[in-house]
Amino acid sequence: MKCLIWNIRGFGRRGRRTLLKDYLREHKIDVVLLQETIKQDFTDSELRSLEARDKFFWHWLPANGHSGGMLIGVKDSSFEVGEIDIGQFFISMSILHRASKRIFEVVAIYGPADHSRSRAFLEEISAKLSPVRSVLDRVFISPELEEFFPLCSLVAETTLGSDHTPPVFDSGDGLPPRTNRFFFESEWFERPDFCPMLSQLWIDLAARARGRDIIDWWHHMNSGLRQYLCGWSRNQGAATRREKSALLAQIEQLDARADSLGLDEEEWAERYTLEDQLLHIVREEEDYWQQRGRTKWALQGDANTAYFHAVANGRRRKCTISTIVTPSGPTSDPNIIQQVIYNFYHELLGSSSQRVCFVAPNTWGEAAKVSDADNEQLMLTFSEKELEDIVADMKSNTAPGPDGFPPIFFKHMWPWLKLGVLHILNDFVLGRIDISRLNFGILALIPKVPGADLVSQFYPIALINVVFKIISKAYASRLDPVANKITSPFQTTFIRGRNILEGPLALIEIVHELRVKKLGGILLKLDFEKAYDRVNWGFLEEVLRAKGFNQGYIDTQTNEECVKGTLFRR
Repeated sequence: MKCLIWNIRGFGRRGRRTLLKDYLREHKIDVVLLQETIKQDFTDSELRSLEARDKFFWHWLPANGHSGGMLIGVKDSSFEVGEIDIGQFFISMSILHRASKRIFEVVAIYGPADHSRSRAFLEEISAKLSPVRSVLDRVFISPELEEFFPLCSLVAETTLGSDHTPPVFDSGDGLPPRTNRFFFESEWFERPDFCPMLSQLWIDLAARARGRDIIDWWHHMNSGLRQYLCGWSRNQGAATRREKSALLAQIEQLDARADSLGLDEEEWAERYTLEDQLLHIVREEEDYWQQRGRTKWALQGDANTAYFHAVANGRRRKCTISTIVTPSGPTSDPNIIQQVIYNFYHELLGSSSQRVCFVAPNTWGEAAKVSDADNEQLMLTFSEKELEDIVADMKSNTAPGPDGFPPIFFKHMWPWLKLGVLHILNDFVLGRIDISRLNFGILALIPKVPGADLVSQFYPIALINVVFKIISKAYASRLDPVANKITSPFQTTFIRGRNILEGPLALIEIVHELRVKKLGGILLKLDFEKAYDRVNWGFLEEVLRAKGFNQGYIDTQTNEECVKGTLFRR
């Protein structure tokens, strides 16, 4: 549902009607509210000229001389019009949304230019609703409306002709639905029977996976868990709602009995037990919405579920891409938006140009190269203790990859998962398996600025499967001691123990010395745009060889299927 609200400053003025028709067609408006039409009446041909393909139901309030006048139109195919109420300063229309069967009341208001009528205006409007006073061209929505339309948004159109900005309210119903992919919920661990059930499910799946290679085994276990938990969570959701209602009804019965006859000791104990069970369900709901809202704090002792719900809706609304500016202009077509984003990152990531730069022989001395002892250490298999430390160091509630299992799942289920993950990691180290089938990710775009409508105005966040993330972290932890030794001391970023602020501090000291000693100097600031997005893999391999890395190690780090071939869902 889309609604256009505009103080048109004269429906009959030159160009106004054409501009209005453009707004209605471009945004596919369902409800239009016009103020200050300065018209006593509208002909049928005038109203029909505004309709593109769908017919509208129109109603208006005549102007008072050379000011005022309002016009409301609702699309017949979207709404069924009910009661209409007209006052001196407003038009009210009750409409039934055919798709959702919800009833809304649309009220168009225009205040008098003559301040002697202000009192009558406020009295009439206050009798109709509770007005909110604000500056021009603002829209207020109630929390109840946001519950109906969690993806609602407001866009200000370009102001032309009138000195009022025409805001377009979009309920978000027409946006593409979210992908129905599996997502493991951390609140499931709150259920006392969940971990035993999950452990037994793992044993049953493992019994049916014998004889498979380790990658097939992992996919079998992964898909089996997802399939079972999808059905289980749907059943649990309905059962939880029924249990919550039943517990609440029992508590209400006991409270009514306490008010009339009083309760004995056993009945009070029963009531407290029922209350504890209900609060446990409420805490599970709160954990669910806190995870959805990514909120890092909560008021202990308060019911924060509604707050987390609102935060989650706000995050989803903020990150929803409804419009993208293309070379041919803005578009709201989801298919075109997907193709524009895909083309942008397909061109950006990687390098398609021919190499013109090569590593010179003897660029680095032996002290800046990897030693034979370092190479031996890098090629060793990993121990169970090393892997446990890596998993324990991961943040628990970070977003999962396409398989839907976050780090908290791996931490809780680590006694069952560790041997499989260790097997995968060490087989990859020894060159026995191809782990490209684990390397899938989702590219999520987070807006850098409010109202982002260019692809370059979004942060790309790649969400990869946690099992692949564990493997990459294992190699990074093994490389840490070597990286510090072979990386130039003048590089202050991306190396443990160094800080990016060392660069500005060094610059301040250099400038200070030049001033104090009155020396001449040239300062260069080099900015490599998207340097880490445009890595040339051939050049990277050449650098690794020149640094003295073992060829086996280079192959694991630059494997085309595992590193360059990461797949992203659009």
